[in-house]
Amino acid sequence: MEQRVIELFCMEIKKQCSFSITAFKDIDIYLKKSDVERVWYSIHAFLTATANISKIFWPNQRDGREKSAEELRKYLNIDNTSAFHNRTLRNHFEHFDDRLEQWALSNKTPFIDSNISGINQPLIGNSNNRESVRFYDPKTHIVYFMGEKYELLPIYKEVCELHKKTDKKIATGSITNCSFQGKIVIRKK
Repeated sequence: MEQRVIELFCMEIKKQCSFSITAFKDIDIYLKKSDVERVWYSIHAFLTATANISKIFWPNQRDGREKSAEELRKYLNIDNTSAFHNRTLRNHFEHFDDRLEQWALSNKTPFIDSNISGINQPLIGNSNNRESVRFYDPKTHIVYFMGEKYELLPIYKEVCELHKKTDKKIATGSITNCSFQGKIVIRKK
């Protein structure tokens, strides 16, 4: 793979790492405000950004990028044990319509969703994270989806490491003076 392509991918990975870090920090900000909707929005944003990183490293086979992705993983020292490799939780959120229908057809218990330990505990019986469709425990940074457990903290730690790593790679590359600053352009009619 050409060095320029590697560096451009590093720039995009760094950007997605920044989005991930911001979203993860927003989780705590909105927890303090007891804003349940914004907490879940931030969790979803975190999962989306980390999944974007994952798709760069492990693209869909139809894309024909397997060889270049493998080279990029080697360049950044990322292997198949990486926290980015597993996109299961992101897929649950991305395909929530399918999961919801499956749950509705196979489950007769009350619908309990988007609960956060310590903020909006389920009010029905002695419900817990296994009975909730989506449940977040902020003390452990664990998301439960239909009873399956997913730890966010190992992903966040790897995001922070990858952010530093891509920053160093970009700084030593040939496109150090090139950066894209997004601008909003409003056109008058």
